[in-house]
Amino acid sequence: MNAPLVRRLCAAPLPAKAAEAGRRLATLDDADLVECLREPAVRRLLLGVADQSPYLWGLVERDEAACAALLSRPFDVSLAEIVDEVAADDGRDEAATMRLLRRRKRHCALLVALADLGGAADVATATAALSDFADAAVRAALRCALARARAAGRGGGGGLVLLGLGKL
Repeated sequence: MNAPLVRRLCAAPLPAKAAEAGRRLATLDDADLVECLREPAVRRLLLGVADQSPYLWGLVERDEAACAALLSRPFDVSLAEIVDEVAADDGRDEAATMRLLRRRKRHCALLVALADLGGAADVATATAALSDFADAAVRAALRCALARARAAGRGGGGGLVLLGLGKL
């Protein structure tokens, strides 16, 4: 997966309302994302996303620059950056950790969805990517909770149970 995601796209959901989806694409104004849209595969993919997935389209609109960056780099590189940033968080600033987790969750969701819908990642790759992020996010949240407990003087002698469900 060394090629940028934009070069690996080979599929896209078909828009039911292509004209309306096209109008949505026309509202994008990040220069890098507009440049990515010149690639037919990206345009087809984002047309499908704009029409078929309000959640994903909201992620695109919310952070156009992040979308462009995700499309412009290899999937593995983007995923590693997302996971590594979350894994490196020390959890000392609860508000900053929570902002980081929310932002990077959006980026991971968008990355995996674009790769999956665009035919650049199979189910095993997409699931592993989500699991890698989930593992890093749970660890970061746990570090944050433990730092908060230590700061409140509750750092010793207590127990903790972490129960994970799902594909992880």
